[in-house]
Amino acid sequence: MDSKESGAYGAGMDIHPALRGAAWARSLPVGGPPVDSETLAALVAELADRPDLWAHLVRHDPRVRWYERVALSDTVEVWLIGWCHGQHTPMHDHGGASGAVAVVGGVLQETTLWPSRPPASRLLPSGTLLEVPPAVIHRVGNGFPVPATSIHAYSPPELEMKTFEQALRAPALLAAAA
Repeated sequence: MDSKESGAYGAGMDIHPALRGAAWARSLPVGGPPVDSETLAALVAELADRPDLWAHLVRHDPRVRWYERVALSDTVEVWLIGWCHGQHTPMHDHGGASGAVAVVGGVLQETTLWPSRPPASRLLPSGTLLEVPPAVIHRVGNGFPVPATSIHAYSPPELEMKTFEQALRAPALLAAAA
């Protein structure tokens, strides 16, 4: 993003130039407490329904997972992510933030870890809207030959994620981290 927006968006809000002026950007939560995953899901669903605002920004680079933050306020941050085959996040949490994901192209796979259960995986095809509660530890990736695209939102914004790279191989590490 190029610069801080103010005025219609509120002081200190960063909005990607491609989204400036859109009603979606003016509806972003600002100046209040963190919002829950249900509110974030509505936010990413609304943006997902407006590919005219973001589709031209998406990149799919087979060498590295592409991502770009398209909005940031003191309450929420929103990311656009392009995934090629074999690209995935590490196993991670969101630092206590609530989240939401809208899969807007392709298919992603999520593997979730819970201290008292075995890992669980599920497919997230295009059209999936996923709420991510603050305590979730998961890994998201694209294991399919078709590129995938997703929109993510988190609140509060800019919290540091903790990674759990060894968690699938050593469940005791996950239990110790809980």
